[in-house]
Amino acid sequence: MLCYCILAGLLNYPGGYSRATPGHVSASGLAGLLDHEQGCSPGEGAGGMVEVEKAVMVPVGGIEDLARLAGSLAGRMIVVPIYRVPLPGEGILYFLQMMYKDYYKYYGLPVVYYYLDTNGSPDRKVKYVLAKADDMGEKVELSDRTRPGYLAIPVINLEEPPSYLDLDAIRKG
Repeated sequence: MLCYCILAGLLNYPGGYSRATPGHVSASGLAGLLDHEQGCSPGEGAGGMVEVEKAVMVPVGGIEDLARLAGSLAGRMIVVPIYRVPLPGEGILYFLQMMYKDYYKYYGLPVVYYYLDTNGSPDRKVKYVLAKADDMGEKVELSDRTRPGYLAIPVINLEEPPSYLDLDAIRKG
């Protein structure tokens, strides 16, 4: 429901979409939405002057691992999109964000599971990660449309990495 509310807010908030590439969310658009939702004027509040701590960065083996994690949550009726952002000269970063729960003082700590595709195309047509598991094995692919029999995990194409991503940790691998 939270993902739906954020996406619905982006559809209704004029700063939520980049004017350069319609349909793709910019980090400043997300910050503007946070300001808007909290009743702040642009530049102050949630998306403006608040210091954002870096998330805990957890590398995974591939897009299949991200799809499996998002798919396991879909079984609980929790939709978790996979975010996608190009890192010029490095590849395409796929990630999903979660938070620690029920771990003492770390409750609420943001955790980002990520995969850096060094061979990925910066093509922005990717809209879904399709996942299917049956007696033949597991199949995961990137697509611009859904397909019957597959779990369709939405991909949100970002124009720039959010400030809470620790890009240095990603580069170190």
